[in-house]
Amino acid sequence: LNLSVAPTLFVSYPTWEDARLSVNPDATAVLPSAVAVAVDDGADHAAVAARITAEVPGAEALDRQTAADEAPGVASVTQSFGIILALTFLVVVLVTGFFFLILTVQKRPSLTLLRALGAPAGGLVRALLVQVLIVVGGGLVIGAGLAVGLLAASGGGGLGASVDPASLLVVVVLVLGLSAVASIASIRRVLRIPPVEATVSSGG
Repeated sequence: LNLSVAPTLFVSYPTWEDARLSVNPDATAVLPSAVAVAVDDGADHAAVAARITAEVPGAEALDRQTAADEAPGVASVTQSFGIILALTFLVVVLVTGFFFLILTVQKRPSLTLLRALGAPAGGLVRALLVQVLIVVGGGLVIGAGLAVGLLAASGGGGLGASVDPASLLVVVVLVLGLSAVASIASIRRVLRIPPVEATVSSGG
């Protein structure tokens, strides 16, 4: 019901029966489409569900997670969110890659001079990766802080949403890994800088 965006009125079951029969007076009975069962603390949900299925004719009991996963429209919503997440990670790769590629091009004279003075290419690459880590890591910290703060302030957005530490860790690892992959073009450009280029005048 938290996922339903339509106004919802909770009433007793007899009131629900009266409302349904008033719309369809010819109906002889109003059959429930779903019944929620409160499981005692410490009881095994799967065992309770299996017992209900076995002892109540015509009933198929599901645990909370299974019922949520099999709700109508869940598959399409899950697919849509998957596509959105995939596009988000693609944007991370493109933005990070182009940002540091442009930064490398702008710093080419300084990098060339450092190479001519004997700075190893590996050191320059490590410096570039440190910059990637600082920029992307800072963005992750700010983003995670905003997500936690907004969800706390809005009470989960009315959906009971919260930040799962395990999922957050997976996102952080993925974003950092994708950012490192996106920096490959910049790394290759740094490695290809010829030190002798520092002796060539770039003036007109």
